[in-house]
Amino acid sequence: MEKVKKIIVSIKFSGEEIDLGELIEDGGIYFKYYVDFLDRGLDISPFKLPLNNQLHKAEQNPFDGLFGVFNDSLPDGWGRLLLDRKLFSEGILPAQVSPLDRLAYVGNKGMGALIYRPEKKLFEAKKNTLELDAIANEMEEVYEGTSVEIIEELYNLGGSSGGARPKIFVGYDKSTEQLTHGENQLPKNFEYWMIKFPSTTDLPDIAQIEYAYHKMALAAGIEMTDCRLFAGASGKKYFGTKRFDRDGINRKHMHSACGLLHDNFRRSTMDYGHLMDGAFQMEKDIAAYEKVLRIAQPLMFIVIIETTTVRIFPF
Repeated sequence: MEKVKKIIVSIKFSGEEIDLGELIEDGGIYFKYYVDFLDRGLDISPFKLPLNNQLHKAEQNPFDGLFGVFNDSLPDGWGRLLLDRKLFSEGILPAQVSPLDRLAYVGNKGMGALIYRPEKKLFEAKKNTLELDAIANEMEEVYEGTSVEIIEELYNLGGSSGGARPKIFVGYDKSTEQLTHGENQLPKNFEYWMIKFPSTTDLPDIAQIEYAYHKMALAAGIEMTDCRLFAGASGKKYFGTKRFDRDGINRKHMHSACGLLHDNFRRSTMDYGHLMDGAFQMEKDIAAYEKVLRIAQPLMFIVIIETTTVRIFPF
């Protein structure tokens, strides 16, 4: 397998794709902003990747030599499992795949607004009708076996998503209750949603439990995107949420708290004091403390960096 040695990183909020810099692997992973992007003043990662014309190199830990803002684009547990299974079926050991290779596989399909070129493809995008019970059954087969056909289908549905739990990206039309996938540009009236599926260790009614948490979060004054329960043909329920990194057809730049502060969330050294301080430094407003305090529970949160403020979402 030919390894990727250079990645051009761009950002796309709406129609325009803006090149922001290059990642180069040469005895380590280096990043440098383009001069034209520096002139725009868009700070994509203010704490660990300052906006200047220097050559930047991240520490090897916690993200295998990547800066947190780029590591946030990589799939976590579920998506990584699907990709690694496919690579293994092609005779490629996952340990031989570099972080730049993995970013190339993400391409333009990742969460947030960052895009990576050149894009590498292991799967051809497919457009299929969605039957949630069948997808859930296929996910169980992936946990138990190595069916390449199933892996390809599931990766197309949501293999670039973050998080450890199985999930798929879909387009959802509230007026018709219709679901679609495989569309770079959603049809009219469709919104970008994400549907989660239980893992092998989850309770049978985990979807209803998570939806109840959503209702409690709203009652507590926590800002969240819309959520609802979707039903399969059998009547079994699946938890869905409108994607926080999309606004209509527009993309939003996304940065996780661990990526922003370079913390390994699996062995975290942060407490809520660190999170509050980070949010305050971003917003320069004491209201940031209240935002973090409201979601002070054992969960990850996402920072959406906008032009005038920072929005924090449970994840």
